[in-house]
Amino acid sequence: STSSIASNDAKKQFHESVIAEIEHEAGNDNSLPEALESFFDRSGFKLAETTGQSLGKLIKETETETLHLYFDVNQAVNIRAVEENFEEDDLTKQPDEFFLNVNLVVAKKADNSAVSFDLIYRTYDAAVVVEGVTHYANATEALSESAEDEQKREIAYHGPAISNLDEKLVLSLDNYMESLGVTDELLHHIINYGIYKENEEYLRWLSNLEKFLK
Repeated sequence: STSSIASNDAKKQFHESVIAEIEHEAGNDNSLPEALESFFDRSGFKLAETTGQSLGKLIKETETETLHLYFDVNQAVNIRAVEENFEEDDLTKQPDEFFLNVNLVVAKKADNSAVSFDLIYRTYDAAVVVEGVTHYANATEALSESAEDEQKREIAYHGPAISNLDEKLVLSLDNYMESLGVTDELLHHIINYGIYKENEEYLRWLSNLEKFLK
C-alpha cells in the first residue's frame, strides 16, 4: 500500500513536470521560420510528412524525375549544437561532428528506374561530397522502408570510390548535383529545418506523455 502511494505520487509529479514543460514550450514561437519556408518555395523542394519519425524528407518534382531527399534529424541537431559550442581547435579534433549524411534518390518517371546518391555535407567548409552512387531498376527498391529492401540496399554495389574516378567525371557529377538544386545552401537550410522538425517531434512527445499520465 505504501509502495502504491509512493508510485502515485511519483506519477503525479512526473505529470506535473510534463505539463510545466508543455506550458514553457507554448511560450516559444514553434512555427516554421518564414525565411526557411521562403527558401524551400524557391528551391522547388517540398517538406514531406514524417510525423513521429526522426527522419527529415523533402520531395521535388520535375517534368522527368522525382527527387526524394532524406536526412537524420538528430544528426542535424547535434551538428548545430557542436557548431554553436566549438572552440577554434575543436575542428581538427572532432571532424565527424560536422558531417551531415544525406541520401538523394532520383526516380525517373519514364521507366520508374532510380539512382541513389549517398552525400555528405561538410558544414565546416560548406562542401557537398558524393560518397556513393547506386542504380536501381525499380525506384521501389530504393525507396521502400521494408527490412528486406533495406538489407538489399546494404549489399548492393554502390559504385567505386568516388576519389578513384576520373577528375572530369567527378566534376560532372558535382555539376549534376548542383543542377538538381542539391547545393550547400540547400543542405544548410536542411539543418535549420532539422532543428524545427526535432522541436515539433519533442512537443508531440510531450503531448503524448501528458495524455498517458492523466
